Amino acid sequence: MHWPEEQCVDIAGIINWHANYLGRRYGLEDLEPPLLVGHGTGAGLVYALLAQAPSLTFAGAVTDAPNAQLPFGVELCGISTAPGANGEITLNAAPISALWHVVGATPDDPLLHAIRESNPDNQPELVASSRFAKAAVRTLDALEAVHPPQSESITDLQVVELPARHPADTLAVIYSGDGGWRDLDKTIGGLLVEQGIAVIGVDAVRYFWRERSPARTAADLVRILEHYGSLWSIHRVALIGYSFGAEVLPFAYNRLPEEWQQRVVTVALLTRTHRQLRGHHLRLAGQGATTGPSRYCRNWPHSGRQGAVRIRCQRIRRESVHSARHWQHHSPRAPR
Repeated sequence: MHWPEEQCVDIAGIINWHANYLGRRYGLEDLEPPLLVGHGTGAGLVYALLAQAPSLTFAGAVTDAPNAQLPFGVELCGISTAPGANGEITLNAAPISALWHVVGATPDDPLLHAIRESNPDNQPELVASSRFAKAAVRTLDALEAVHPPQSESITDLQVVELPARHPADTLAVIYSGDGGWRDLDKTIGGLLVEQGIAVIGVDAVRYFWRERSPARTAADLVRILEHYGSLWSIHRVALIGYSFGAEVLPFAYNRLPEEWQQRVVTVALLTRTHRQLRGHHLRLAGQGATTGPSRYCRNWPHSGRQGAVRIRCQRIRRESVHSARHWQHHSPRAPR
């Protein structure tokens, strides 16, 4: 298998991009995380995807017993591997991000045992069945029962929860870029949690899969704020938009009820220097939403205020942890 000449490959990101593309091509009304199915060598690939992907990228997986050797001549980003024979790599044990049913494996399987030891949250579940296809169908049915298509609670928004490690009264809501919850937005979320700030991530790809009006976007933001305001005793709010998220966030903020606008202490609009849409064609109904946040930053200064809220606009030259840590020094901080 030929890969680009890079230090490592984000294969989970590649698969996720194709899943999004196919969902758009075939006109799916909603974008749900896909179920991964792998047999033979594909079982090891599925394990690599589960180990590499952020939570909510995949709904779950069904495989037979995975082989730790993969025919890749390149490292996989974020996964510990060892070089093998004939250009193969050997996967080491790593935590997985979703439910994983393994058909026909034995409890003493060395790779599965090591994965269970490294992963207290999501454990591979052994399925005693000789019919692989039947196990896959049962898993899909179970996932649909756990995640119904419609819900009156906030589960239909598919947000990412990053609770603060200690009780705090500040919540940051981050709207991701058009690549979903996996780039600089995810990194900034993790850094804010380190500061004692609770974080809710909104995956723009899934949330804006259907065209959303500014009023609907604001109403859903209120649902998030009310839910976590009560659950986590939140009094202050920071709103952060990255790339596409920065384009839609001003529309949502301007339509918030006054009581919530008064709790917003920071609005941060972050954008890449040279923005390139990834082909998902996300749109906010009635708005172009393709020119970046610069039109709003002309009215909201680089570091200023609009009423009681502090506005920050910043272009990111390089999507890296270094850039995130540079922005972190200017981000809202939990009270000491």
